[in-house]
Amino acid sequence: NAARCVLKLEKSEKNKEKLQLHGWNNIDRILPKSELDKFYETEKKKQTESPVNTQAFEYIYSDFYLEKIRALCVERNIELNFVYLASFGNVSKEPAFKTKYEKWGKVIIGPDSIFSNPLYFKDVAHFNTAGSIAYSNFLAKELSR
Repeated sequence: NAARCVLKLEKSEKNKEKLQLHGWNNIDRILPKSELDKFYETEKKKQTESPVNTQAFEYIYSDFYLEKIRALCVERNIELNFVYLASFGNVSKEPAFKTKYEKWGKVIIGPDSIFSNPLYFKDVAHFNTAGSIAYSNFLAKELSR
């Protein structure tokens, strides 16, 4: 991304698929607050109506690999961290599998002050430059503890 910014490729990139809420957009773009608010309300409703099925095959299957990663970390004396990156508004407040992850390592959840700041998002699920810097600063402090 740094090279893309230096070469000014970001300025000429377009959202070729014309996606409003997702897709490739300029990294310095700020999604309008009205669109972020609409997304937040939709996600809140979705979460209430159909919560994540933590027993679904596609989730249980990945445990096999997570256990292998955990075993390697233990063998090599490496702390395993799970970094939760929420979409705008941090609707769920924590990952659906937080309890499971805590058995294997540390779960790092960013503050609402970052996830609820409309100036930090280029689309509903991705930080822009300002959001990336804010989250990177938070994460650096957490990882250095």
